[in-house]
Amino acid sequence: MSSDKRIVVLGASGLLGNAVFSEFKERGADALGTTRKNVLGSDFTLLDTTNGKDLSAFPWQTFDSVVDCTGLIEYEKDLNAIKRARTVNVTAPLNVVSKLKPGQSYFYCSTHAVLIPEEVYTAYTLSKVEFEKTARSLPKGGPKVTVFRIPALFSEKRTAGLLHKIKTSFKKREKLELALNFSVWHPMYTGRVAALFTTIVGKEAEENLITLGY
Repeated sequence: MSSDKRIVVLGASGLLGNAVFSEFKERGADALGTTRKNVLGSDFTLLDTTNGKDLSAFPWQTFDSVVDCTGLIEYEKDLNAIKRARTVNVTAPLNVVSKLKPGQSYFYCSTHAVLIPEEVYTAYTLSKVEFEKTARSLPKGGPKVTVFRIPALFSEKRTAGLLHKIKTSFKKREKLELALNFSVWHPMYTGRVAALFTTIVGKEAEENLITLGY
């Protein structure tokens, strides 16, 4: 990958974000990682994309590509959960896009879960669906926005907890199978997703919607 491109990875302290950031660095990219909270032992830049002051102060236009690995996972579907998920997964990313200029690229992490039946959507999935729809209607001539649909990635502890929750939440077997197929991916594959992600960002793919497969 060319080292003359400047890349910022938002959410670089998270499971996927950290893997993507590390992959960029290993490939010699000029990459900066950001995190919403202080992470012990890291040199990531503090940036809360839900905070207006942080958004305005950050030097967005000094980067060629913005890779957004932030996100809030909400399993419920009540109004408060929807509001929280929407703030992080829709409003904040759109505010980031508004800070970019034509010629810059923005990469957003969506989820395979948008493909499951609407009746099993959670607040998290609803927010991802909303961003995808909004991204398709953004005016032409601005920054290039690319959406990645990826399998959900969790630590081993969270994977076990989520599997239990899915099994107790979905009574119909077909819904359980759909949820497992589209929403759960063992963390051992995180590195593979990061490698695919990084390769596509480096090649500046023409597609605006990319589904990373299994």
